[in-house]
Amino acid sequence: MKTNFDPQAQKAIQSARTVARQMKNTFIGTEHLLIGILQTDHSALQKLLSERGITAEQLKEDIQVLFGFNEEETRQTEYTQTVQEILEKCLVEAARSTPPVITLKMLTRTLLETPNNVASELLRRYDVDIAGLIVELNRQDIDSLNSIRELRNLNQWMANRPSNIVERQAQMNSIIRILCRKEKANPLLLGDPGVGKTALVEQLAKSIDQGEVPDCLRGSVIFELSVNGLVAGTKYRGEFEEKIQKILDALRQFPQVILFIDEIHQIIGAGKAEGSIDVAGVLKPVLARGEIRCIGATTYDEYLKFIEKDRALQRRFQPVMIEEPDLDSARRMIEAKIPEYEQHHQIQFPMELVGPLMESTQYFMPSRKLPDKALDVIDLACASARMDHRSTVAQRDVDQILEQLTDVPLQDRCRKDRVMQRLRRELIGQEEILTQIDQQLQWMELGVVQDRPLGVWLLCGKQVSLKQRLAKVLAQLYFGQNDRRIEVDMMDYQDSQAGYRFVHGQDQQYSLWLEKLRRSPYSLLFIRNLDAARPECAAILRKGIEQGLIEEEAGRKVDLRHCLILLDTEQSRTVSGLGFQAVSVKMENEGWDEIADAILDFRTLDSAEMETLARRRLQEITRQMPQLAFELGEDTPFDIEGEDPEKIDRQIRSYLTKRFKKSAG
Repeated sequence: MKTNFDPQAQKAIQSARTVARQMKNTFIGTEHLLIGILQTDHSALQKLLSERGITAEQLKEDIQVLFGFNEEETRQTEYTQTVQEILEKCLVEAARSTPPVITLKMLTRTLLETPNNVASELLRRYDVDIAGLIVELNRQDIDSLNSIRELRNLNQWMANRPSNIVERQAQMNSIIRILCRKEKANPLLLGDPGVGKTALVEQLAKSIDQGEVPDCLRGSVIFELSVNGLVAGTKYRGEFEEKIQKILDALRQFPQVILFIDEIHQIIGAGKAEGSIDVAGVLKPVLARGEIRCIGATTYDEYLKFIEKDRALQRRFQPVMIEEPDLDSARRMIEAKIPEYEQHHQIQFPMELVGPLMESTQYFMPSRKLPDKALDVIDLACASARMDHRSTVAQRDVDQILEQLTDVPLQDRCRKDRVMQRLRRELIGQEEILTQIDQQLQWMELGVVQDRPLGVWLLCGKQVSLKQRLAKVLAQLYFGQNDRRIEVDMMDYQDSQAGYRFVHGQDQQYSLWLEKLRRSPYSLLFIRNLDAARPECAAILRKGIEQGLIEEEAGRKVDLRHCLILLDTEQSRTVSGLGFQAVSVKMENEGWDEIADAILDFRTLDSAEMETLARRRLQEITRQMPQLAFELGEDTPFDIEGEDPEKIDRQIRSYLTKRFKKSAG
């Protein structure tokens, strides 16, 4: 491949040769090359040095003073060893460019980056900072990349923004160390959403701009690539490949550029159509040759799902784990960020609210990570106080935002009373159960944080309808809405794959009930027919209750600490020889009696209690349907058969249907 000089580079070399002959030198050295560059039109170096009061004529005079004139005429001039090395470096760099042309910018940068030469010594006589000069030249060159819509200059983005990243120095050092490598200088940040991966890269851009990085990163500029922007607007075959190739060619011209791709797993398959390749396919050869340094960021789940399967892409990167900070570190991070929110909202956020806020977000928002979830609450609380025209955020603002984000009624102090009032009407003849429920709700209201569910109640007996009523009332009045009741019937998990289906759904996702619980952790979980559960399902459920979470093989977790679990079994308590009540032998052998916080034994109702229950149900229905209202008397004909309240609703519907038809006829 033939490498040429562009017109400006040719003019600079020709001027250097002319200056050497004028001084009657037999060689063309770096000092002549420097003057040749300054005498070339549109030279960026000439503009920067003229701002410092340095011109080509002054440098000529200095050379004459230092080296004098050669008295003899010279007909032939040769490059010095240093100039030859400079030209060879330019040839290597140009060979990686498209088209392979040596430019004036390339020639200037290589001259300044070459140590121990006469040109550098001349500039130092004027107190010129060579490293600073290189940085300024690079910035001028890189400005051309700012016009590319798919790229965002993070150095410029962070220029006027505060730097408040703390407690991440170890991870920052790992990123810098990888970027300074000779090969595979591509760090890949792995961590859960919200732990601060993108913030670390932005902090690195800020540190580079402030000169707080090693020499190997001085003058570097980080550009963020928008993968969605690459795909947008490409309709025809080959258009996408041409677009990404132009961007990569532009980036390759600047060794000091670092490419950042957030959500880097998106490059796999992005822009791929029939007969074409995706972003990853275009990027891998560039990374393999070390032509561009790249920082990627993604979650560990996406890494396993996409990047780990592409071995060629995986080898190009060096993983850096970004873990969720501990509470002390997270608190310092949050306190460092609070002044930004105070300045933006013109609101004061008291520091004494940070501790309780962090504890609340850890408990009520377990699926999200610190510090992101706490900062979201702070931002919204400041906005709420500002809307109310107040100057300071109060605890009620924080509680209100937490309620909105989690659907947990933190400020409702009357839930227990409403639940008990309703249950006393519904659970006729179950005084012992009502007493236990009242005690359990009092314990739950205390808000004691523990690594297990809010409560685990074992419902014994064959009174299915009463258990359903209990679950319905708790879901509506304690958890706020009926769809907070998640039912799982263990009779649905009886095949050989029951243990797997109990946790997993289609496409390696969660099963339906676990997905509901993951989305709404503050819910009522009603496990039906527990005594019919297969051993593997029972073991998963029991372990989840003991640990407060259910974890699958891929490491994903569903939190159980915010739900109330009702375990339904048709087996009743038995009376032991010592006079104490105990659960059935089967339940006892499986350990459910030890796991349960309360054992509620629904006893059989007598005929009087059944009739009372039926009348209350009838009152409830006629209250909702006033057209069927009538006077209830002792002579109202009910045909109450058996001892199961489950039949009452069917009998009442039948009775009302007959009465309606009779009145209509």
